[in-house]
Amino acid sequence: MVRGTRSAALVAALALAAAAPALAQGRLDRVGVDRVRIGGDRSVRAWVSVQDPDGEALSGLDEGSFSVAWDGRTPSGLTAERVDRRDRQFRLTVLVDPDLARSERTALRTMLEALGERAGDRDEVKVAVTSGDRSAHERLERAEDLAGRLSELGEGSGRLYDALFREVQALSRLTKGQAGAVLLVTRGIESGSRRQVPEILALARGNEQHVPVLVLLVDPRGNATEGERLSRFAPGTGGSFERLDSPDRLGQLARRAVRRLRGAYVLEFRDPGSDRGAERHALEVTVSAGGDRRTGAETVDAAEVTARAWWQGVLPWVLLFMVILLGLGTLPFLMRRPLVRLRVAGGTERGFVYEIFEVPVTVGAAAGNDLIFTDDEVSRNHAVFEKRGNAVELVDSNSENGTFVNGHKVSRHRVAKGDRVRLGEAVEFEVLG
Repeated sequence: MVRGTRSAALVAALALAAAAPALAQGRLDRVGVDRVRIGGDRSVRAWVSVQDPDGEALSGLDEGSFSVAWDGRTPSGLTAERVDRRDRQFRLTVLVDPDLARSERTALRTMLEALGERAGDRDEVKVAVTSGDRSAHERLERAEDLAGRLSELGEGSGRLYDALFREVQALSRLTKGQAGAVLLVTRGIESGSRRQVPEILALARGNEQHVPVLVLLVDPRGNATEGERLSRFAPGTGGSFERLDSPDRLGQLARRAVRRLRGAYVLEFRDPGSDRGAERHALEVTVSAGGDRRTGAETVDAAEVTARAWWQGVLPWVLLFMVILLGLGTLPFLMRRPLVRLRVAGGTERGFVYEIFEVPVTVGAAAGNDLIFTDDEVSRNHAVFEKRGNAVELVDSNSENGTFVNGHKVSRHRVAKGDRVRLGEAVEFEVLG
């Protein structure tokens, strides 16, 4: 039996703050209130995009550039901070229709190159297609290397909303101080998804981690229904929506959308005493810069943007009751010491810690294995952990690319704390004990 947990210290993340070049403060053209969050302590947090006439994020603003009215009242203690300085760790997931992945490789490569310009070494991007659950990862500065992989990741028609749910759910698990977004490049192709837009929207706007979705709809002719649905959905997540007649402008619009997202400002202030029972609240944000003055306004539904205390829902109490009922049966298992603890140090699964309580445990790319890694270097049935006496041994299963321990190819090895295990050239473990 294997139990997997994510090691927060090793979660791969990126900081697009370092990736995007500093934009010189230019003319102020538009102020938009992208989303609002009301805390249980009457604090209010608003994400505000400030753009120049070209749609680029405007930099160089501080608290003095902003003034706020909440339900017609001026709050105190207003602070303003750019998103890319607040959330320094950021992961971008690029999700593409399979037919676009096959037919527009040049345009997609250009787009990924544009996203990777001036990227830092901590930046990371993931690419995936809407027809499957396979993906590829790379540092953002090497994002163009992923263009060729897109066409290999999936075939068939796209299950657009199932794929969106999967990627938004993955990013919603990021921890405090981290952030992520989905960039969807699509022709609006949808084929049999079980997930619906409302549940994806609820997940994207979750209490703990908000996941904006940026949509680029390419050649939307004949896909009016999905185009209209996506045009309403994307802004609801705090993201954006663009229509393109051809893929030629993918690079320009994708880079602008991400920079606009990361260059927005987070405003925080205290509710100045509005009616706490009101169903709706009105927010006005005025920005002054370079002699220009613009105002953005938003009316928010209190039920949708107010953070709920954990005890206010029914589910936590149901779960607590189940834990109490099952506690006596699970406590002995929880107190068991694992035979081996493995931390994945390389490959697409890096950052996970696996605890092995019983053996044998098989490792490979095939679906029937206990530990599954889909990297190209990993054989379908690559290796197995076995018990021998009081020790656990790692046995190679005649894999094509070999099993290595501490740099040496092995057929059988007794694992010990500190060992570095590698499957081919792709996946690497560190034995924690």
